[in-house]
Amino acid sequence: MSIYSRDYMRDPGSPLDRLRQPSRWSPIGWIIAISVAWFVVDYFFLRSQGLHLGFLSWETLKTGQVWRLFSHPFTHEVPFTALFSLLVLFFVGRLFGAFADSGLILRLFLTGALLGGLVQVLVSAVVPPLSAPIMGAGTGVAAMIGYLGRKVPFEQIRLLLFFVIPVTFKVRTLFLIVLCLNAVLAIWQLAGGPPSRGALGSLAALGIGFLMVKHPSLGLPAVRILRDEGSRLSSPKRKPAKKQKKPKPGSFVSQDIDSILDKINEEGFQSLTDEERAVLEKGSQKLSKRLDKGERNS
Repeated sequence: MSIYSRDYMRDPGSPLDRLRQPSRWSPIGWIIAISVAWFVVDYFFLRSQGLHLGFLSWETLKTGQVWRLFSHPFTHEVPFTALFSLLVLFFVGRLFGAFADSGLILRLFLTGALLGGLVQVLVSAVVPPLSAPIMGAGTGVAAMIGYLGRKVPFEQIRLLLFFVIPVTFKVRTLFLIVLCLNAVLAIWQLAGGPPSRGALGSLAALGIGFLMVKHPSLGLPAVRILRDEGSRLSSPKRKPAKKQKKPKPGSFVSQDIDSILDKINEEGFQSLTDEERAVLEKGSQKLSKRLDKGERNS
């Protein structure tokens, strides 16, 4: 793969340009758009007719309404919870975009939502005090946070406290907050407290994301297929790869640098060895000199 055909080397255009072209939206953009559209239809039209089609519970699942496994991550009870969940999703997804491809983001979100939802309803069938409808993007976001908590625990992530105050956390801190908060809610519910919509499912999703760093096969087969299809849809069609020629002396994009960029795209910058970082830094300096020289000549 040439360096100039990579997503992060292409001209992204202005935000307005990307908004006008849905084919260039990220998976996070699509999840947010679908969630907002469904919330408007569900909250303002369906519920006024007495229809509650989005949430997931043991009662709905045992009657054969399996489609709720796919609708509950996009369903939110009130505007506040929708705004909060989608804002967290936006900031977590923005950090993901720095080191992971769009397929991984989509796979984690859907795997966490599906498996987290299943865990919640199946356990609630056995332990009635934990019975509560589950809805919202929380389980999918929890899976993403679990993955980040193991993959890049010391990276910084910025969130908006009370929607206006920017607060910066280490990913490890955010992981522990989500873990402890949902554990406390689940224990409180077992002790007779108010029902929590998805605390147990979020704990399960957090663990799934954490484990998928070393065991990526934990993702659902259907999600893996969707990831592969999404990668083909979001990437330009390329001709079959030809045998690589030995780079000319003085060429910037050597096979070493290209393989290092592939590794960053798949495993993150933190996976590089000191030697690979040195090679990448040297290549970066060389590219900067070439660009400066081209500007002077023009």
